[in-house]
Amino acid sequence: GPLAAALGGETTERLAKVGITLGAEGLSQINRLVIKALTAEEQEIYARPQEQLAVALGQGLAAAAKQRPLVLVLDTYEIVDQTLCDYALRQVIQASGGQTIWVIAGRANLADSEQRGQIYFRGYRQDFSDQVYPVQLREFGLEEIQQFFAKQVEPIDATQAEALSRFSRGIPFVINLAAELWAKGVPFEEITAAPNQGDATQSAHYQIIKAMSQRFLVHCLGPEHRADRQTVFGLAMLRRSEAKLLRAMLDVEALEPRLQELQSRYSFILAESLQLDNKLKTFLGEYLLAPVRRSEPLLQEINQRALSWLDLRIEQATAGMTDRADRLAEEGIKFRQPA
Repeated sequence: GPLAAALGGETTERLAKVGITLGAEGLSQINRLVIKALTAEEQEIYARPQEQLAVALGQGLAAAAKQRPLVLVLDTYEIVDQTLCDYALRQVIQASGGQTIWVIAGRANLADSEQRGQIYFRGYRQDFSDQVYPVQLREFGLEEIQQFFAKQVEPIDATQAEALSRFSRGIPFVINLAAELWAKGVPFEEITAAPNQGDATQSAHYQIIKAMSQRFLVHCLGPEHRADRQTVFGLAMLRRSEAKLLRAMLDVEALEPRLQELQSRYSFILAESLQLDNKLKTFLGEYLLAPVRRSEPLLQEINQRALSWLDLRIEQATAGMTDRADRLAEEGIKFRQPA
């Protein structure tokens, strides 16, 4: 490559052996040698590889669109809902030309700029002005659920639509999964309700719960996102907003900065109210109750910290109190035994 050509084989081999000990000045010298060996075009790529890759992708799409207009659909914006990814996506869009139409679907408002916690989100209108056409899609109502099933599988009655509406919370993704399962012959009742016996995690109902939860958690399922997952799970386990309890569960002192930072990356976190999006909390609560998940070390740690905090609260609240029966006995009050 350019580096080997610039330095020569023998020098490169020597540097490989001692490279780990090179200081900032040595690395700077190598960088200058590399740049000298590159053409002007290669230097642009070397200096800003990610940006150049995004632009090249956009230009490739523009070239393809000259033959035939393109419509590109990104149905889960949350996959790129991180600053660097979002920036790259905008560069691709800008370079893709007027023959390419982009359809981007997400839970948050992408068109308008707004403050998200401590992060300012730059709306797509600012970059693409009057080329942005926002459409707000609402949840499926009973009539729409029935229309969807009639078209995709077969008609369902009002009672079935009501049961599916309660389970799905009107989320099209869940309704589509339910339709696919019913088309395969899975009884409707097994889709909309958890089984009373047997392994619930093997049920069709749970498979939808799992798919929906993992759809929400697409960015924090990897081992490198353990802290993110811990925070989301902690919020899901809270019955009511309790900052002190959540701080203990997560073992963090600076709770607000952590939640604000997560809110900037995950639109389903509501940092100010210490809550998750209601739909996610509904599905995630059932997802976490699965035996295989309840035994995970991460959840066990959160539970143990919560119990320790609650035990301490009980101890503090009952400090100085004597047993009620003992106190009554001391006061000479006797209980009448039942006949």
